[in-house]
Amino acid sequence: APAPAPAPAPAPAPATQEPSHSHPQETKTRAEKTKIPDGSKASLPTLKSFNPFSLHEVKRWKKNTLNFLHKEEVHAAKSALVMGDVALVVTGIQLQLSIFYEKMLAAQLMGNPSAGHHEHLAHVHHHREHACAQGSIAILSVLLLENLAILWATGWKKFIKKSSQVTDFVVVATSLVLELVFDQLTGFQRIVAELWRFVRIVHGSYETFFHSPLVAPLVTPDKGHH
Repeated sequence: APAPAPAPAPAPAPATQEPSHSHPQETKTRAEKTKIPDGSKASLPTLKSFNPFSLHEVKRWKKNTLNFLHKEEVHAAKSALVMGDVALVVTGIQLQLSIFYEKMLAAQLMGNPSAGHHEHLAHVHHHREHACAQGSIAILSVLLLENLAILWATGWKKFIKKSSQVTDFVVVATSLVLELVFDQLTGFQRIVAELWRFVRIVHGSYETFFHSPLVAPLVTPDKGHH
């Protein structure tokens, strides 16, 4: 008789998966560790990491400011402004003398028809002198901003060590204040403001002939703004 067929082996019971008891925070940490970082994106600064008032950024801004102010083009522009201010001051003084002369003639010709003509000329000269003063105020404002930028970039301790910078700052700041209040000055204060204009002429001429990159090389080849 044929042998009985062997009974089939029982199927293995499915493995039961043990429930995970890991904390959600640990799962998130493992996921972040296994994430492949993108190097190109990680190197880019974000808005949150950028701080324009940090010590590193302030130093960088100061360095860039000094590099800009020390350019030859900037020195040439400053020299042109200084020469323009000297020209405006000299023109203003000449106009003031013309005003005084025309008023004196008008007073001598009182009752004469030509007296009105001299008074009109004095009025015209006064408007021209006022325009020169406004031009000087604009130039002095730019020069004062340049001095303040140097003071901020170098620091006041290094700034005061250079007598030329201190002198330039004092002359520019004082001249600007006197020009702004010139029309309100009377008596001795007016005389001081008038005499200070000659100080501006001397200072501006010195800066032009000895420190200007436009004129100094022609006058004194060994000089120049450094």
